[in-house]
Amino acid sequence: SMLGAQHLAIPILANLNSAYPKNSTLLNNLGQAWFGLGELVKAERYIDSTLILFPYHPQANMTKAAIAESKGKKEEAKKAIEKSIQQAY
Repeated sequence: SMLGAQHLAIPILANLNSAYPKNSTLLNNLGQAWFGLGELVKAERYIDSTLILFPYHPQANMTKAAIAESKGKKEEAKKAIEKSIQQAY
């Protein structure tokens, strides 16, 4: 995903997610991959699953903020950024 090959990462991550369900790292990586492809609905589903398991996940919260901002939900975006900073700091 980090090298711009989200379309290649998704099948691998989905397979791993089947083998290791409820893994916040896999769920976040799936969310990041879908986000990188511009599939915000799919991305948000995985990001929300990540945040259920790890509410202060820095990267997931930053992506959640970007998705919220794209929907005009500035207060929700602000709260997600604050959570991201709280954990990362």
